[in-house]
Amino acid sequence: MEVRCNLTGTLSRPNPSFQLLIPQGSVVKNNATIENKLKTINRDALEVSKQATYLIVFKSFAPQAAVVASDLNYELLNSTISGVINGILSNSIQNFFTKMLGSSVDVNFNYSRTMTTLGGTAGANRTGPNNFRENVSLQFIKTMMNDKLIITFGSDFNFAAGAASLATSSQNFLFLPDVNVEYKITPDGKFRTSFFYRSSFDLLSSSGKRDRTGGNISFRTEFDRFFERKKKTVVESDKNEP
Repeated sequence: MEVRCNLTGTLSRPNPSFQLLIPQGSVVKNNATIENKLKTINRDALEVSKQATYLIVFKSFAPQAAVVASDLNYELLNSTISGVINGILSNSIQNFFTKMLGSSVDVNFNYSRTMTTLGGTAGANRTGPNNFRENVSLQFIKTMMNDKLIITFGSDFNFAAGAASLATSSQNFLFLPDVNVEYKITPDGKFRTSFFYRSSFDLLSSSGKRDRTGGNISFRTEFDRFFERKKKTVVESDKNEP
């Protein structure tokens, strides 16, 4: 199966569209039943986005089911767009920074598109441009001192999707830093301490974000199972009869 993606728009407002095609030379190229099924899928933007995502990620078609709630339709489209953009850009961005910074620095990239629930009514009417948020996350992870010290530095770039602004202009574009320093107290890494400074999007805040700072000491271990019965060992001793 051939999946074609046409990506238009800008980075802040991507507009991907998909089309499913039977490759040239395929044994089912002239199968009328399959061609009609693909035409039906391609006419439905939500369905073709879902099927394209499943084909790219899982190498198989997704089960078709009717989605009756319009909000679920938009959520499905948002998750599909996020998954496809992650798949397209993640490897390229990671390879780019690996060449610049070397293999000693790990890079994480993530893109998400979410729909807020304030400022509108239920259903399709609330899905105007003001109710969508785009979030681009980029993290750099560096280990030092023989992997005892782990420094994570990154940021989320969160912005409103659409031409219109939100209730406050400060929420249109947000720079959300995320810094975490973790130190392994013991050589096996079971006891650790960490300190962090983190900003996250907060729709109810006038600034549009919430800052948190803190630290902790943690203990980590692994279990094969949660509960393991202890076997009772019965020790029989020979008693000498008089």
